[in-house]
Amino acid sequence: MWVAPEVRGRGAGQALLDAVGVWARARGLERLELWVTEGNSAAARLYRRAGFIETGARDVLPANAALQTIQMARAILSTP
Repeated sequence: MWVAPEVRGRGAGQALLDAVGVWARARGLERLELWVTEGNSAAARLYRRAGFIETGARDVLPANAALQTIQMARAILSTP
């Protein structure tokens, strides 16, 4: 996911995460997973606020092997 710098901090990232959560719940999925580039603290904060936690998995960024990525995941909560 990428949000243009000029509109960051206006809720676009959270809105995208919310939409993915609704989409996943409607399909009966139980978990969302993502990868965030190490050092991208703004993105990691957004994901943590949305309930994602680090899984412990690490990898290299496919587009740039000099950068590391961190896997994060969260459970999909069913609605009553």
